[in-house]
Amino acid sequence: MGSQFTVLSPSSEALLQAATKRLALTARSYDHILRTARTIADLSNSERIQEAHLAEALTYRRSLG
Repeated sequence: MGSQFTVLSPSSEALLQAATKRLALTARSYDHILRTARTIADLSNSERIQEAHLAEALTYRRSLG
């Protein structure tokens, strides 16, 4: 299911960019959040990462990094 490239909707991209600035995420944390969001989307049988998937992945941030 996963692909080499992750395409986010403009609203999902905006959410991730805002979180990156607000939480001062490193590139490694950013990557972990995207991977976690992709897994959540896969478990939801969703082809694309939705805002809800990113939001859930961000709640796991402390345990990721």
